[in-house]
Parts: sequence; C-alpha cells; structure tokens
Amino acid sequence: MIASPTVFHATIADVTDEHHQNMAGLVQPDDFNPEVVVRFLRDNGIDACVDELAGGFRYTAADPERASHVRFACVCLRASISYALEAAFWCIKGGAMIAQHSPSPHRKRWNGQRRFPPVEPLSTRAFRLRIALGYSVDELAEDSGVFVGTIKRLESGKPVDKRELPALAATLRVPLCELLCGAHSCAERACVPAPALPVPEPPPC
Repeated sequence: MIASPTVFHATIADVTDEHHQNMAGLVQPDDFNPEVVVRFLRDNGIDACVDELAGGFRYTAADPERASHVRFACVCLRASISYALEAAFWCIKGGAMIAQHSPSPHRKRWNGQRRFPPVEPLSTRAFRLRIALGYSVDELAEDSGVFVGTIKRLESGKPVDKRELPALAATLRVPLCELLCGAHSCAERACVPAPALPVPEPPPC
C-alpha cells in the first residue's frame, strides 16, 4: 500500500541561498516569489500552492528526504534566475561600454548628462518579465499564441513583427507601453509622439 503524500511548508527564505549567486541583491521579489515557485513545482509534476496565511508555499512529498530534494530544486531555480539576470546585466553593461565610444544621438545638457536616462532594452525587459512569471519560452508561446521563434528573436535583440507585441504584453501582465518602453511616463519618452508645433499663419497682405 502506497502511503499518501505529506504536505510540507517552506518560505522563500528556506529556498534562498546567497552562496548560489555572484551578485547580491540582483534577484528582486518580482523575480522570485511563492507564485513563481508554485508554478515551477506544478510544471514539474509536484502538487503545490501558495500559503496565503503563513506565507511561503506548501507542497507534497512522500517523506522528509524527498521534501528536502524539492526545497533544493527551488534553491536551484532561484540560482538559475540569479545567473540569468546577471548574464543580462553583463550584456547590458558590455553594450553600454561600446556605446560610450559611439557618438550619442541625444542632446546633452550643460553638465554633460543626457536629457533622459537610458531605457532598459526591450529584449532584456521581455526576458525579465518572462522569468518573473516563471514562464519558459515554450510556455509563453503557448499562452500568448506567439511563435517560439518570435520570442527568441525578441529576447536576442532582433527585430520582430510589432503586431505580435500586444499578445505578449497581455500574457506578461503589463501594458503594451510598459513592455515597449519600460516603467516611465510616456510623455517623457519617444514612445509618444511629440505634439505638433502650430504652423504660423502667413502675415496679412
């Protein structure tokens, strides 16, 4: 007779090991939280749910030893998110180093600073939002109806059909403008066209 599985409880602190990362503070609560963990466990065949009362999450396992394996799997999940974000960080930093040697199209202020701070690249933002929700590329493609190849092209910084982005934004649970331009006021960025200047009337004859 097979014994019924036991329900175990764990907090985010239980599955967070700072030794499994290189850069402290890189993983934010939106990147790794009980919802992300529960989705990961369910996708791998483990019954789990968010524990709203006690915090953290609950999951089932046959015995304490297997429960410890599940917790370590969650530690590895956080580590993979940390390393993925770190990889994106260094790619962005490497791109910024190249950009420092290129002429800037932005007009500069008297103190040498750009008029607006640089915006997170769309490719990095799409990747970050997908990881924060615990999606694999295949899962995001299935839920959004967007081809896997399109998502891979987007996250690698290659051009994609902009008509695909509204479905991706809806699946990633952000407004389309936030996916395109980041969390900022659109009036401050080029995502909203500047109002047209009034055309002066010709002087009367």
